[in-house]
Amino acid sequence: MSHGSSNTAAGPNNQQNVGSSGFSLKMFLVCLLPVSLLLGTNFPFMSIGSRTLYVGTNEFVIILLLLASWGKHPFRNTIRATSNRVWWSIICFSFVLPLSVFAHVLKTETVPGPAVYVEVVRWFEYLCVLIIVTTLVRTEKELKQILGVMFVCFCILIAYSIYQSTTFEIMGERAYGLFVSAADREGVSNSNPNVLGAALMGSSLFFLAFASNTRTKRRNWLYLVLVLSLAALALTLSRSAAIAFLAGAMTMLLYRGISKVRLVGGIALSVVVLASLLYASQSIRERLTNSLDLRSQTSEALSAMERIEEWQIVLEQFPKNLWLGVGYGDFERSYGFLTPDNHYLETLATTGVVGLGFLLLMFYRIFARVHKSVSKGDPRLLAFRVGYLSSFVGLLVASLFAGLPTNPRLAGLFWLMTALALQSVRFEERLKPAKQKAGLAAWFIPKHPLKMPSTP
Repeated sequence: MSHGSSNTAAGPNNQQNVGSSGFSLKMFLVCLLPVSLLLGTNFPFMSIGSRTLYVGTNEFVIILLLLASWGKHPFRNTIRATSNRVWWSIICFSFVLPLSVFAHVLKTETVPGPAVYVEVVRWFEYLCVLIIVTTLVRTEKELKQILGVMFVCFCILIAYSIYQSTTFEIMGERAYGLFVSAADREGVSNSNPNVLGAALMGSSLFFLAFASNTRTKRRNWLYLVLVLSLAALALTLSRSAAIAFLAGAMTMLLYRGISKVRLVGGIALSVVVLASLLYASQSIRERLTNSLDLRSQTSEALSAMERIEEWQIVLEQFPKNLWLGVGYGDFERSYGFLTPDNHYLETLATTGVVGLGFLLLMFYRIFARVHKSVSKGDPRLLAFRVGYLSSFVGLLVASLFAGLPTNPRLAGLFWLMTALALQSVRFEERLKPAKQKAGLAAWFIPKHPLKMPSTP
């Protein structure tokens, strides 16, 4: 009997714990994901027509991790982590992207440029991050290791952004951190400050969530990093990121499990930091003043008016391609300008009503999946899920003013965070297998079975 009991104790669950006790090569590769997404760079790889194809360090990391996932049932693990509803909403939106391109080719009888195919492939490339993480990250300990590496990368990014802001003439050249995109290298885009601002918005909300849920002396260090993150955010002069942070912080107040006293204190500290920077920095004051006065001829006012005019153009012309749009990634050729600086309008223009509907459904399914388990389990994972949902809301708000979810850096970071949040929900569900297996049978099993009288 004792021998049989020892075999049971060394079952699959315990073997998994033993195998994950160290820092394996697999986890080393997985931890390279946040490093490559937050701190990596890109370089020219080859020319396709008149376009130069750039390859980033994250592409190499993703390929290595896809090879590491081979033979580990990646799609089955992803479906288990995301649930059928989330997975099918992702699949439906992903299917619409190439379908919109194919439909527009049939309608106009024109062949899209290489950039269109690059954009479609890039979507599926960063979607692979979801599959990789849900396949290779199998325990809470491994998840916390990745979170630790990610937060270290955030600290490095914050420090470098502040250093960069002190070496720039801010109104002439805004800080962009380590985010150098292909479009910026070619001189056709200058969106990196807004991309950096969105990343710093997310890091600020994560540090706020962890500081509000920590009772040890580490809380003071978390508040210090939060102050530095907010300072870096303000110095990017990203208006959309500042608005998104405030929206995410207000969302955080709605969740239980986070100390409301410490959270309100953290939000008050954030407001004080932003107000102090507004008072101390002439550049920030001028940008805010110029943004509020749309009648002036400043660059901020002209930028706001230009966006409003471009939004009007999209709303007037998208009914010509109502259902599937002009094809994903083909906005500039059809509308004559690079982007409307609104992710939802750009999705509506390129993939039509069908694409925008599936995009919103996908966002809702992901949010609902994490939301239902937000106040359960390990306090550190609870803080992570609250931070994720708050930054998710912040990203949705910031996307009203920029095409952030499709930006190469933010797309990979979004799917990395989403995969970790969904895996944390899956780990919570593993703790109650009996309740899951009961299903409909629980309705037919009485909670208090009748006691049969004993026979003499």
